[in-house]
Amino acid sequence: EVNGTPIYDGASIYIGAKNGVLYSLRTNGRLNWMRKLGGNILSKPVIIDNVVFVTTYNSKLSAIDTGNGEIIKEFKADSPIYSSPAHNGDMIFFGSNGKTFYALVLYSRTG
Repeated sequence: EVNGTPIYDGASIYIGAKNGVLYSLRTNGRLNWMRKLGGNILSKPVIIDNVVFVTTYNSKLSAIDTGNGEIIKEFKADSPIYSSPAHNGDMIFFGSNGKTFYALVLYSRTG
């Protein structure tokens, strides 16, 4: 089951599913990769500089490489996350079901 909206980066489509898997698909529908994240994905991912950020109901924000599906970094929130992440170029924002709003400095691969 898919509850969140897919996102397209000009080359691939990224979609999270209730089974806790983030899928990367080519526009012809073929699978690029899939990454099991351990909790329902009920939100829309966001892509920043070849990194897809997605929240999960197991209380995590995951940063995943769009090219190979490898997890770059994860942040553990205080409670499950249903909201979609948003960003302003410097920070990423999301809320958890525990009534906490997060504003995190974006991960940089160079430091």
